[in-house]
Amino acid sequence: MRDDALCAPVSDDEIAVIEDFKSGHRQLPAGADLSAQDEACDELYTLLDGWVYLYQILEDGGRQILDFALPGAFLGFQPELSAPASHSAH
Repeated sequence: MRDDALCAPVSDDEIAVIEDFKSGHRQLPAGADLSAQDEACDELYTLLDGWVYLYQILEDGGRQILDFALPGAFLGFQPELSAPASHSAH
């Protein structure tokens, strides 16, 4: 049995630690890319409003939608932050 729920509330001390990592807000106009496939993505984002779709450009030039992100989604994480992104976020 799990002692903590997956989405358990965090304490004020934990929130303070998280906020220390925050560098600011970024607002993008509708239709703008947040990150691009094969480019370095060294920033992490929490989507606060709107929605984003994640996609890959295929070898034949087609676009494959991988996922839809809604408010609360954590974006930009990859195992090696300095590596090129495997997908775009739009």
